Amino acid sequence: MMHLPAARPCRAELPIIVTRSVGSESGMIIRAIDTTDIPDIAALHLASWRAAYDGIMPAAALAALSTVEFEASWRSQRSDAQRTHLLCESQGMIAGFVGCGPCRDREVGGRPIGEIYELYTHPIRWKQGIGRALCEAALAVLEQKHFAEITLWVLRENKRARQFYEVMQFVQDSVAYKTLRRFDMDLVHVRYRRTIR
Repeated sequence: MMHLPAARPCRAELPIIVTRSVGSESGMIIRAIDTTDIPDIAALHLASWRAAYDGIMPAAALAALSTVEFEASWRSQRSDAQRTHLLCESQGMIAGFVGCGPCRDREVGGRPIGEIYELYTHPIRWKQGIGRALCEAALAVLEQKHFAEITLWVLRENKRARQFYEVMQFVQDSVAYKTLRRFDMDLVHVRYRRTIR
C-alpha cells in the first residue's frame, strides 16, 4: 500500500497562493515549493509515476525508479527562475504539485504562450479536486505573467490525464506530436492548448 508523504508545516515566509475548500474538505493550501519540500515532492512524484503509468511503461522499469533521480531533477529545476512550482497541502500532507512557465516549443510563435510542465497528485488523492485546484492555480499564475495561451504535453496513452485536461478546457493540437525514447520504448506525447483571456 502506498502512503502519502507527510508535509512539513506551512511556513509563514512562503507565499500562499490560495486557501480554499474542495468538496467537503476545508483548509486546502496551495503555496510555492521550498527547497526543503523536495524529498517529499520526489516521493510523491515517484508514487504518482508508478500509478499513472502502470500498463503504459514497463512494470520492471517503474519498479526500478527511485526518489534519487526525482530529487536530482527537482533540484535542477529549482535553478530555473522562469519556472513556478506550486504544491497543495491538504489534511496536513503534500497532496500534489504543478510546474509552469514560458512555453518551451519554438514553433508556437505569435502571442505570449505559457506551458504547464507537469501536474501530479498522489494516487490516493485522485478524484478529490486536488488536480483541478492546482491546474487553476497554475493558470492564474500564467495569466498574471501575461500569457494569453497555455500548452501542455501528455502521454498519448494516458487516457485519464487526457480526460482531465479536456475537462479543464484544453483542446488537443491535432498536428503536434513528439516521441521520447525511454525504457527502450517510444513514448508518444500529444500537445493540448487553451486560451485564458
